Amino acid sequence: MRCCLEARLRLRDGSVTIPLVIHDSDSHPGLANRILARFATLIATGAPLNNYPYNRKLAHYTGIPISEDFHPYTDEERQEMKAALGFESSKPLVVITGGGLGAGHLNEAVAKRLEPLLELASIMLLSGTAHYDEMRAFTPQDDSRFQLLPFINSEKMAQSLGAADIVVSRAGATTILELSALAKPTILIPNAQLAAGQQEKGASRKDQRRNTRTGAGLSGAQPSICRHKPGTYRDELWRRDRLQPNQRRGTFG
Repeated sequence: MRCCLEARLRLRDGSVTIPLVIHDSDSHPGLANRILARFATLIATGAPLNNYPYNRKLAHYTGIPISEDFHPYTDEERQEMKAALGFESSKPLVVITGGGLGAGHLNEAVAKRLEPLLELASIMLLSGTAHYDEMRAFTPQDDSRFQLLPFINSEKMAQSLGAADIVVSRAGATTILELSALAKPTILIPNAQLAAGQQEKGASRKDQRRNTRTGAGLSGAQPSICRHKPGTYRDELWRRDRLQPNQRRGTFG
């Protein structure tokens, strides 16, 4: 943010001006974007403009750009992708991610119920780099049904989410759009403590369109995503064919 402000301020001498264009993917603007908006030439938003206090003459609702790698895959393609990732191609795959930094409560909840979950499906858990070493001590390292990864790049994320039968994820705006583009059945676990509850709002919008299931929030002291019987997750897997067409119709906002 500092370099943007310096470039804008130093060169506003009447002779040279560097245009500043910002994009706000969140439905509730954070501090950095609220400051930068004062100097911006144009402002692009991920959600409709009624979510923002920005100058309407400068702001434009553009949506959230995502990679072309996020698109629906056929069952045959998904089986090939599972095999390429090292999983059994005929077994359901659940990908669980707490976002770029990981989610400690989500990791803990999965670790506590990992064995019954592995009876139902293969599991890929993206723990976040900060939680990775701790999670290695509580999860199997030699079970072909389970993979623990700290972080993956965008290309492998598209491959991993694309291969999944079900995704369990935090409810970040970009993640929701990527999962919608994949037409992926999803269980969203919003973090109520982030940015004025925007994850809860985003998850609620998706749930109302019946293209996701919103699970218990894991921002408090007690992990609760895995408190239900394992059959709950089997039922979610069985709902895949019904959820997927609804997910294709999902949009943000």
